[in-house]
Amino acid sequence: MHARFPYPTVPTGDSKNARRIRAGRKRSILNGRQIAVRVNPKTNKPIRFRMHVQPGDIVQVMKGKDAGKVTEVLRVFPKYNKILCLGVNYCIKHVRPQREDEVGQRVQVEAAMHSSCVMHYDPEEKIAGNLGIRFQKRTLKDGLEIVKKVRYNKATGNAIPVRLAKKWVPVLDREAEDEDE
Repeated sequence: MHARFPYPTVPTGDSKNARRIRAGRKRSILNGRQIAVRVNPKTNKPIRFRMHVQPGDIVQVMKGKDAGKVTEVLRVFPKYNKILCLGVNYCIKHVRPQREDEVGQRVQVEAAMHSSCVMHYDPEEKIAGNLGIRFQKRTLKDGLEIVKKVRYNKATGNAIPVRLAKKWVPVLDREAEDEDE
């Protein structure tokens, strides 16, 4: 299968139609693999997984070929329970030519990985740990008390800061930016 754009793709079920037909309408998981988005049969809306990571979180990869690498979450796909991380889980994508005078190319892009393969990483203490949620009371200047959820790393007890996710940049452009700095 050839792609038209050299960007990371949204994860989808298995592209083999035969497997999908065999799975039937009601089953979104076959042989332990998710082959379609889980759907609520009454409302016909997708069922989203509860994600323990958010875009912008710093995580450490625990499984796979990039185990041990510290990276940042770029995107979250709650329908598939997958995440896109910066600089890990590379794959080669074949891109079709857009015009007749162009040539097709092979581009290296990050592929989405399962969210259970990563743990939250604390850059100050250099320890990976599970996500915890605390409720903290705060008093405003008016004297009002508000209770706020705070996400924290269970291994260190430090709060996980809310960050904006970086914008995805092609791999070749990233290397050029690193040399300039």
